[in-house]
Parts: sequence; C-alpha cells; structure tokens
Amino acid sequence: LSLSLSLSLSPRCPLPLAKVRHCPSAQSDIELFYETFGSPNGEPLLLIMGLGTQMIAWHTDLCEALVERGFYVIRYDNRDVGLSSHLDHLGQPNIVWNYITSFFTLPSTPYTLEDMAQDGIALLDHLNVKAAHVCGASMGGMIAQLMCLDYPERVLSLTCIMSTTGDPHLPEASISMKLMMIKKFPTAEEDQVKHRLWMLESLSSPIHWDKAYMESYIREGIQRSKYRAGVPRQLAAIMAAEGRGERLKLVQKPLLVIHGRDDKLVPCAHGEAIASAVPGAELLLFDHMGHTMPSAYNVDLAEAIKRNAERTGKD
Repeated sequence: LSLSLSLSLSPRCPLPLAKVRHCPSAQSDIELFYETFGSPNGEPLLLIMGLGTQMIAWHTDLCEALVERGFYVIRYDNRDVGLSSHLDHLGQPNIVWNYITSFFTLPSTPYTLEDMAQDGIALLDHLNVKAAHVCGASMGGMIAQLMCLDYPERVLSLTCIMSTTGDPHLPEASISMKLMMIKKFPTAEEDQVKHRLWMLESLSSPIHWDKAYMESYIREGIQRSKYRAGVPRQLAAIMAAEGRGERLKLVQKPLLVIHGRDDKLVPCAHGEAIASAVPGAELLLFDHMGHTMPSAYNVDLAEAIKRNAERTGKD
C-alpha cells in the first residue's frame, strides 16, 4: 500500500492502518484505516460512515468545507469495510433468518454496534484526542449515538444524518428497498459499477442525481477496495441492536439531526424520532435529499455541523 502526504486547502494526511484495540467478541485485533484533514489544533470532528460504505463517502469537498470552519476532520473505514480489518473468520450470518427471528427476539450477531462504537473511541485514543465532535451517517449515526450514550465524556456534540433510534414502532423501508440492500453483489468490475449506480440512484432524490459524479465516486471506491463480505455482519449488528429512543432522553450534548424528506430507506420519521427524544435538539430537514448526501448541500451541512458544535458548553 503506497501512502503519501498531499497538500490542498488544508493538510490532508492518509495514514497506515492503526491497531486500535483487541475486540473479545470478534476474537481479533481491530485495525482501522483513517485519514485526517486540517490542523490537529482545530476542533476534532470524527466522521462515521454507514453500512458497507467506505470513508470516502465523506467526500473530500465536504471535508475541506469543514476544515474551513475550523475543524480537524477525522474520517475512517469501519471494521469490515474498505481498508480496515476484515473479520471473515466470524463467518456469514443468515440475514433472512435474522429478519424473521427479529419479530420475536434480538437476532444473533458476530459483533454489535457497541463494539463498533468502541472502535471509534479507540481511534480517538490512538490520535490522543480526549473528546471530539461526532457526526455519523445512517449506521454511522447509530454508532455515534452509542458513543454519546456510553462514553459521554468523549463526545462534545453529536450530529446524526439520515439515521434512526432503531425503535421497532418506526416505519420500515419498503420490501423492494430491503431486497435491494441484500441483493448479491456482482463480481465483475463493470457489473459492480452498474449495480452500485442502480442502488445509489434508487436511494437518491432525482433532483440531485448526478450520474457522472456518482460513477466517478464508485470507481474510486472499487479501485480502493472491492471487499463486500463484511456487509452482512454489519447488517446483523444493526438488526440485533436494541432501540435507543428511551436512552437518548439522557443525552445532554448538543444534538443536530439532519434528514432528507425523500429518504426511502430510512424514512424521515426516524430522524424526527431522534430529535424528539433529546431536549433542545435541532432538526434540519432537506427537500430533495434521499439516503445520500448530495454535494449541493455541502455548505449547508458544514454550516449546520459548525453551528451545532458552537453550542457545546452553552446549553
């Protein structure tokens, strides 16, 4: 793996894999690949991405916009995705069976969202960051919630984008959306590009769908890592998670909830549930935003995250 230091508007530093901790449930050491933007003297901001999605989904232009607003940005690949630890020794869960059993009990899972939250805390330890602003998208928002609940002293402010409390009474995605998420991933590269384009177009609002931009992003991701075997394990962790609505009432950190009105995978009611659970939370709803983060909203997202961070210690 060839790594280099490149300079743009701000120092951008991709670093080798960091062995952050040993995870007993995974019976393995966890190594995370991460990248930082900006000066370590800035306000630390940890970005956590969603299911089966590499850290580059936090697009560079958004990271730069956050740096311009005073943040020291840290993005990383979760376990079982991209260039971080691949936990193939844990086997493949039966997602269909897990879905059926979820109506009666919490299904089994090779590891939990709590384990993934501990990974993020361990990365902060590795970077000698005592506390950070934390922002998560989709599954990353669930992980960010657990970081805030289980390690409140390490979280300065919390931003949840297109995420959920995980409570069972909330509206579900359509059957077609669920089937899309578990559809077998093709092996040939061009077929992978077509498959990912189909998925992302299905998740996006048509107003902001940019096929050329998305195809470039997809090809970058495939060139970086073709690994997809970790997706069922991450999905099992989501399915096995208990609802967090009641626990979120205990959060005393500034909370920003961002959601798209056109989100068909995680309907808008999920974001509203997060915001209603936490006193003083800000809810920001975007028209023409689905379950993706269009570059058209980069400035709005960066400004909102900055505004929420500035509430730290004031509420």
